Amino acid sequence: MPIRRIDITLPSGDQTTVAQLCGEDICTMDSSEFALSDGRRFLTLLLDADAIEPVLDRLHERFEGNEQFRAAVMEVLARLPDPAEEADNKQPINAEEDEEETSNGNGRISRNELIEQLKPGTQVGPLYLLTVFLSAVIAAAGLVRDSAAVVIGAMVIAPLLLPNMSLALATTLGDLRMGWRSLRTNAAGVALVLAFAVGVGLIVPFDETVRQIAMRTEVGVSDIAIALAAGTAGAVAVSSGVSANLIGVMVAVALLPPMVTLGLLLGAGHFQLASGTGILLAINIACVNLAAVATFLARGVRPNRDQDRAFARSASMIALVMWLIVIGITAWLIWLSGAFDQPI
Repeated sequence: MPIRRIDITLPSGDQTTVAQLCGEDICTMDSSEFALSDGRRFLTLLLDADAIEPVLDRLHERFEGNEQFRAAVMEVLARLPDPAEEADNKQPINAEEDEEETSNGNGRISRNELIEQLKPGTQVGPLYLLTVFLSAVIAAAGLVRDSAAVVIGAMVIAPLLLPNMSLALATTLGDLRMGWRSLRTNAAGVALVLAFAVGVGLIVPFDETVRQIAMRTEVGVSDIAIALAAGTAGAVAVSSGVSANLIGVMVAVALLPPMVTLGLLLGAGHFQLASGTGILLAINIACVNLAAVATFLARGVRPNRDQDRAFARSASMIALVMWLIVIGITAWLIWLSGAFDQPI
């Protein structure tokens, strides 16, 4: 489990103890405290990453609105002595109580850290647009040249991972502001990819029967399985605090190549083939987001306030139903067009 350091500045006159912050069952690896010149107290705690969320929730409940309060969470890359050497000696603050709030329950990072990690997925900036454009250029070249290696190279950039994961997180938390920003970022990326690919399709002659293009004009059960697995893997990766670079490639498999293929075919006037690719893209987007929302829910990602949880549950259920409807409609269209894994 990753280790996190949390630095806390408590208001002057406040006598909150480490035991009160951590509860009865959360184990602190280390803690220190000293007084600041203005009367405030500065605390530093070392905790497992999955124990951070309960501490932050208690701090939020106790000090919300207090301008003297501050808290910051940082990643700990290494520490001495080795945590493994101390594992047998690490005890809860109150070892007599049953373990109830030792962590958030699923070995994941805290809600606050998850929001910060996915915040770039809500921002449409020059860097995001540049990475989307570069990945589209590489993917288009790979598709036209029928080169799987080049297409994989485009997916390594994985610019669409964070916007889709942030959209799923916003849905899970019922955060409308984050959700709209994630949708805007996704829409900007999709529009840029399609605009570029349509332009390439208009100008550059290509063979639409090559394998890298033809395989993305068909929809099958395997495509649904890939997209569901990609969404699940992406949500597990970002919520565990591990590098999502390789997982981003898997998410990009479901999104970027079909998107570029759709633009190429539309630009070249192959509208019948483009319809199949459009269905593939729609079902992939639905499956990725459905799986990501379900995974966040399964891992216990919830809003902090009780009054927000009912709205978040409703938002999550509406999103799940909506994505299931999209998948159902596309599956029906596939059935109308013929058997699964047959050309649309």
